[in-house]
Parts: sequence; structure tokens; C-alpha cells
Amino acid sequence: MAAQSAVEQSEPAQPSVSGAEQAPATSRATDLDKVVVVGSRLAGNSETGMAPVIVLGEEDIADTGAVSGEELLQTLPQVGDLLFDNTDTAANINAARGDVGSINLRNIGTGNTLLLVNGRRVVPHPGTQTENLVPRQTGNMNAIPLYGVKRMETLLGGASALYGSDAVAGVMNVVMDTQYQGFKVQTQYGGSEGTDFREGNINFKAGRWFNDGRTRVTLLGGYTDRTELAASERWYSADMDKRWRLEGTPFEGYTAFDDRLSATSWGAFQTFDKVGVRQDGKLVTSASGYFHIEPVSGDCVASIDQNACIETGSTVPRDLRFNAASQRNLLGAVGRKNLFGTVEQDINDNFVAFGEVSYYRSRYEGMREQAAPVGSGPIVVPKTNYYNPFGAMYLPDGSLNPNRLPGIDAPEEGLDVRMVSYRPTDTSRPYTVDDDAYRIVAGVRGMLGSFDWESAVLYSAAKTRDAQYGSISNTLFTQALGRSDPGAYNPFNGGDPLDWNGPDGTPNDPDTIASFTIPVIRKSRSTLFQVDSRFLREDMFSLPAGDVGMAAGVEWRRETLDDDRDIHHDGTITYTDPVTGEITSDILGASPSPDNAGERSVSSVYAELAVPLVSPAMNVPLVRYLDLQLAGRYEHYSDFGSVAKPKVALAWGLTDGLMMRASWSQSFLAPNIMLTNANDMTVSNTRTDYYVCEADIRNGDIDSISQCSESYSTVEQRSGNKNLEPETADTWSAGIVFQPTFLPEGFGKLTLTADYWSIEQEDVIGILGGSTQMALDYLLRMQGSFNPAVIRNDPDDSRIAQFEGTGLAPVGTVAQINDIYINRLPRTTRGLDFSVNWRLKTDSAGTFNIQLNASRLIEMTQQPTADERMILEAQQQGLIDDGFNISQAGSQVGFDGTPEWRASLSASWQINDWKIGTFTRYTDKFESTSAEDDEGNLFQIPSWSTTNVYVERRFRETGNFLENSAIRLTVRDVADNEPPLGPTTSGFYTKVHSARGRGYYLTLTKEFE
Repeated sequence: MAAQSAVEQSEPAQPSVSGAEQAPATSRATDLDKVVVVGSRLAGNSETGMAPVIVLGEEDIADTGAVSGEELLQTLPQVGDLLFDNTDTAANINAARGDVGSINLRNIGTGNTLLLVNGRRVVPHPGTQTENLVPRQTGNMNAIPLYGVKRMETLLGGASALYGSDAVAGVMNVVMDTQYQGFKVQTQYGGSEGTDFREGNINFKAGRWFNDGRTRVTLLGGYTDRTELAASERWYSADMDKRWRLEGTPFEGYTAFDDRLSATSWGAFQTFDKVGVRQDGKLVTSASGYFHIEPVSGDCVASIDQNACIETGSTVPRDLRFNAASQRNLLGAVGRKNLFGTVEQDINDNFVAFGEVSYYRSRYEGMREQAAPVGSGPIVVPKTNYYNPFGAMYLPDGSLNPNRLPGIDAPEEGLDVRMVSYRPTDTSRPYTVDDDAYRIVAGVRGMLGSFDWESAVLYSAAKTRDAQYGSISNTLFTQALGRSDPGAYNPFNGGDPLDWNGPDGTPNDPDTIASFTIPVIRKSRSTLFQVDSRFLREDMFSLPAGDVGMAAGVEWRRETLDDDRDIHHDGTITYTDPVTGEITSDILGASPSPDNAGERSVSSVYAELAVPLVSPAMNVPLVRYLDLQLAGRYEHYSDFGSVAKPKVALAWGLTDGLMMRASWSQSFLAPNIMLTNANDMTVSNTRTDYYVCEADIRNGDIDSISQCSESYSTVEQRSGNKNLEPETADTWSAGIVFQPTFLPEGFGKLTLTADYWSIEQEDVIGILGGSTQMALDYLLRMQGSFNPAVIRNDPDDSRIAQFEGTGLAPVGTVAQINDIYINRLPRTTRGLDFSVNWRLKTDSAGTFNIQLNASRLIEMTQQPTADERMILEAQQQGLIDDGFNISQAGSQVGFDGTPEWRASLSASWQINDWKIGTFTRYTDKFESTSAEDDEGNLFQIPSWSTTNVYVERRFRETGNFLENSAIRLTVRDVADNEPPLGPTTSGFYTKVHSARGRGYYLTLTKEFE
């Protein structure tokens, strides 16, 4: 699986421009399907190896132990964090949840890698997910049947000049096994040690040729079933408070390692009119009406029942925070079905008709804890609530209210109470995600004059249905809270008296809960319709060094995206804020999200030349051959204009076995449909109010903003931008391929490669984000101005008192932050790739293989915008406090899941019918910016590796049922290496490390003739 080149390719890689491989040698049509590399559309160009291409064959894929396309991607060192995956335990309905395997070559972001199947585009998954606050789309690797893959080719480097948008970091082309004859079945079953996690699959491939080989049909398919892996099944993720693991270290006691949720069933409340309440002359709330619920102890000011009591103030003690890991999964359950079929028919000796049909369906089952109210949708417990301790003295039937605290000075009609912080942990939110996708390709290829020609029509559609059950309707919840009978919802009963951090141990009546919980359904659909025509001729004209090849083509495609939100989410059914009167989402803890839809059409034309400059026959010293590739592509988009990008590549063979290569290209990523067509989307996030923190510093309450607790839920409104320009990139690469010919034959075949690469992106699409907007408001207010994007309420009396004596003008809380998607300043990413490929085949000792693939990330730097630069300079000059970071700017190498080194090593020994092998995956150390000790040192995440080992026995001519079968036993992560500790909700970086641990898998394969 090392990077391949022409020097080492005995069978060059093939992107299947035609969509199929060679037909049987019974007609002239068999010669029409040329072998080409994914870095070029010309067969002749495979001799140059101008671009590094990683090629994984069937056995390479099997040796990784991967069960899905997502797992296969994780074995490639050049692939960064898989940000669309199903290990995101905190993902909500706004994320692309479910059975999604995203692609992130070079770690520059999802959407920057183009995914092809048999040389043609894959429809993007319809779900969008934010990365750096920007919604992105991706092709879904899990929609491709892994067992039917003959070869996966990964072109490392920009390729928009050949393939158009998205090919900034590279191209992944999945070549299916469309020439198979016979019938083969494979089944696998296994699971992780010490857990209930199990997974199994059954796969098949079948093929038959008819009419003397002129009709060829193949069918590939499989079914995968996987159980969930609950967070509670791993000791390191079962408790979101990891501080005990840091005792005796500089990070002992640091709250960055306590990710328990502050909103819990031990709620905090305030009287709606902000008045204090006294019992027998003693305050049971603060003067402004704040109080919270605690377990019964000697510190209580008033008792509610035998388990819960009232304490003054709104701050719930940290030891009462909610451990949401009790209601989360590390991996959800998956049921996946894949089918892929092809047919070819020789029309005559010159033309072949071909077709392709694929279908994918999956169901993903996950679990999330219940939401808490957000600032844009506060909840009020009415004075009529049966359990309100400050409720009406008498119930509607005239009887005395048994739950009103005795001796309080609240009015007889009672007091309404506002939820300040509360989470109904006696409920949870299980969800299912159903994904469907299909693809149809029909075309003809053949000879038109002296040109190889191919034309095809493609239509593909993907849809997803995300159904989240147990969500709370604000309207129905308010009705349940307003009841004056024992069937009312009781938010004052606290949590579990035996496990303060667990779910509510004194749950409400199930019928009451059922009265306000609803399913929330999000339906999304994307389509791709494409018509293309391609022409190729390898001998357009001749130069002294050989024939000049040319490839050219035209494409037209139409893309659509439709995102239909639930009626409780999109504004059809709304909830009115009882405090401000504003209309907001009816879903507890969710901001309004309107429906979105858009479409675009794209017209393309491209051309490529393969120019031999020097050939071996010319006997030029130190230039065995010199080949040039020239390519260019023009695309016109219906929604933002036109883009044209070139590519130049050179391969210089110094001697037999030694080649140097270099390339330069320009690539682009078109803004996706969501970015250009999105209606104003409102989200709620917890943000720190830096300007208020400055007041706390001046009051002597804290020393730095890093210690500030002035954080609260803010409403952010993000708008699409039809004036967005495409992200563009200049990609450079230079490398060497060395296959020593002086080694004796008994040493085997050795290939070494090293490549330097650089991606310089311009106009990267981003958004300032709420934190940066708040920081800008902080700076501008220190200079006597303000940020108009940050809209604030008027300061109340408590806020005015907080600012008194600070010399700062008092401000109220943030009502809303307005933001818009923009083209940001440049981002530069540079690195090195290395590969070692050694193969030794002996007569008596078998065959030995070693493949090493390593990637080093040298630089990943995002230049700050003008506003960000102004904030950074103000921090350096001491104009504002430097106790916070602008996370989107600066160097990212070695931080937060972006390690400097990644590598993989595959080794095997095969003798007769036995094969033994191992596969190791290595991830370098990095630092977490989420935790910093008193000396300013960031928390270190150590390097991590996993090693799989396997043994396989093949049965050939046995004369019984075992004939043409194989059995393989794989032990995954044989050392059972646990993921290293990190300051995250799961206790480790789920995008980089895995909780699967040691697992045992048995694979049986049987082929029928």
C-alpha cells in the first residue's frame, strides 16, 4: 500500500475512465479500455509516474482488517481526522449522523477530496456538518461495498485540472471488481474483548460471461450488522470527570478534565419577578430570587422531601454535575446493505455498451442525553405547578397545596419560577438514521475514427432520515409544568440520591413524560445527474522522443440538495419566549433551523497532453527519459461563475530505477449549495463574555480571562452568502522514486519513494464565529466603540453594580450575534510522504512482503483575518487580556488531533497455503489547547499505535467442501492499547484514537466454480 510509481508498477493503477475493465479477448472492443493511472486520463502517462498514487489491492485491504470504508480510510497516514463519522458522541440532529464515512486527505477539511467510483463522481451525502463553523458535505465511503473493491487508488495532490471541483487535496478512485467470473461468498464475525460490542457481515460476488464472452454480468453485495458500544463499557469513557487520573501531575484538579454537564436534574431556578422569598423571616433564595436543588444535607435552607432540599443562589455545586456518559454510545449500532452490479455488451468489434447499478441502505441507532433549555427558549414553571415550592397556597379544588413551603412570604397566588439551569435526566433521546443511495450509469465506448471514445449518463440520489425520539416540545413541556395535579412534571425533585451524577433516580410518571416528548425528524436528499463524453488518442502526432498523447472531454452535471427540518424545528410550530415574547424553536435545547434547498448546474471542458521530451533511445546522459504532462479544465457554475485551472507535471528518469518527479497545479473547491443558499440559521452556543470578564479582572475577582466564568448561552444567526468565491489552491510536489537495480535477485524487489508537497489555499470559506465576534466586541468597547454584530440587552441592576468602580461602561447580556460566511485569508499546508515497498519471492521459503507508508505534516497555518489580527495585536500590546485564544488562526500542527507524524506498516509471509501477517497503525503525539497548566504548558497527548495480527489457511484442491476456501483469524489491536487521555467528553480524541481495543475476528471464504 505504499505510494506507487511507474518504476514500480508492473500493473499500473486504473481509474476506470470507461467504468469497466478489459473485456474478453474475443473482439476488438477488448482493446478499447486502456490502463491509466488516476493522476492522468492517458495510458501512456502511466509510464512516467508523475504523481504519487497509493494503490490498495484486494489483499492489501483485507490485511488492514478494515470492515467498512471508514475504517479503511483510517489506515492511510495521509488521511486526517474523519470529522463525519459515527463516533461523535455529542452529535445532535444538526450533524451528519449515522453510517457516514467521510474523506479528509491532508487534514485540510472534509470536501477537499474528490471521491470517484470507477472513475466517475459520487453523489455527496445529503447530510451537512459544520467544520470550523462551516457546513460541509462529503462522499460516503460506507456506501461502497468494501468486499467488492478490486483496487482503491488515492492520488495525492491537486487534480482539479483533470476532475474539477473538490480535488484540492487529491482524488480517491474506488475500482470495483467488474470482471469477476464465478461465485464467491465471505462471512466474518468478531467483537471487542471485555465488551458486548459485536459485528459480523456476509458478502458475495458473482459474475458470468455469456454469448462467447460478448455479454458480461457481475453482481457484488453484502450485509453488515454491528451492535453498539456504550461509553459505560470502557472504564476510561464511563465517567466524564477524569480529574482523578491526573493526581500527582501538574494538571491535578484541572476542571478541563471534568466534562460533566453543568445542567443537571439538580436544577437552578429564579423567581420570575426576581424577588427573594423568605421562610419564617429567613431567605431561602437570594435577594434576587435565585435558588437551586441539592441532595439533603445539613446545609439546606429548606427541605422539599426526604431526598432533595433548597439552597440559595444559582450555582449548582460541581459535584452534582451530570455524567452524560451514562446515556451515550462510543459507537452506535449499524445495519448496512450494499449491492453493486454491472453489465457489458459488445455491440460489434468497435463498440461496447455498459451499465452500472448500485444500491445502499443502512440504519444507524444511537443515543444522546436529554437537552437543557437554551437562552433563546427559557422555560417557566408556573405558579400552578403542583410541585412548585413557591406555588399557590390553594389548589383549584380549594384544598391546601401540600408542596408549597410552609411559612414563606410568597403571595397567596404563588410565584412563577424560571429555569436557570435544568436537564430532565429522567428522559433521553435515542435516535435512528436511515440512509439510502442508488446510482445508475449507462454508456457506450468504442472507436470513433482514430480516437478511443466513451460517453455515459449518470444519475445518483442519496437521502437520509434522522429521527430523534424523546425530544421535548417546549409547548407541551410548558403544559405539563402548568398542571396543578400530581400528574404535573416535577423539576424540583433533584437527581439520584445514591448517584448524584447519574440520571434522575426519582423519575416522573412515564405518562407525564410521554405527554411532552416527540420525535424530531430531519429529511435530506441530494442528487447528481451527469452527462459526459471523453476522447483519447495516444498518438496525436510524433516528436523525436515518441508519440504525443491527448485526452479531452466535456461534462455537464446538475446537483441538488434539499434539507427538510421537522415542523417543530423549522418554524412551522413555534414557542414563544415567556421572558422576551420572542418566537423561537419548539424543541427544548434547539435553536430554530429553517428548511434549505438549492441546485446548480456545472458545464466543464478539459484537455490533457502527454508529451515525451527525451526517450531512452536518444541516449542523453543522465536523462533516460523526460516526460511532460499538461492539463487544463474550465468549469462554469450557474450560481457563482466560472473557474479555469491548469496542471503541469514532469517525470525525469535519470537512470534505470531512479526517477525524479515534480508537479504544479491549481485546484478549487466550489462553495457547496448550503453555503450559497442557506437561510438565516440560528444556533445556540455557550460563549464567554470577555468584556464582562474584564470587569471581573478590574474588580479583583479573577487574574485572567482564562479563569473567567462569565459564560452563557448565546444565540448566533449565520447567513448564507451568494457572493462567495470558490476556495482555490496552488499545489506543488517534488519527489524521488528509487528502485535499485544493482541489488542481487535474491534480495528481492525494493522500492523507495519520498515526496515533498505543499498546498497553498486562498479564499478559504469560514466565519468569524461567536467567540471571535465577542472578542472583537471586547476590544472595540475598550477603545470606546462596539461590534455591531453583537447585539446586547440593556444592563440590569446587578450588571450595573458589577461594573461599578471598574471604569468600564456597563453592558447587558448578549441577545444575538450576527455572522455571515466569508472567504477568509490563506491557509498553507506542507508535508513529506515516504514509502518503502519490499517483496521477496523464494522457491522454498515462500513470499515475504513489507510495506511502510509514512506522512509528516510540516506546516498547517491559517492566516488570521483583519479582525483576528487586530485582536491578536491588541493582546500582544496589552490592550486586552491574553487569557484566551483565537482558535481558527495560527499553526495547527501538533495541536488538537493534528499530529506531525502518521504511519502504517504491513508485513506478511506466505508459504504454500499459509499466510501470516501484521498491520500496524501509528499516530504521533500532539498537544491539547483545552488544558494548560500554571507554567503555560499544554497537555500532552502521547503517541499511540495499534497492531493487528492474522493467520490464514487456504484450501485448494482438497476434493471436498473445503476446496477453494480459506479461513482467517485476525486479532485486532493485539496489545489492547487504550486510547490516551484527553480533555474531551469521551476522555480521548475519538477522531484520532479508537476505543475498540483488542478484538477477535474469524473470516471464512468459499469460492464456487
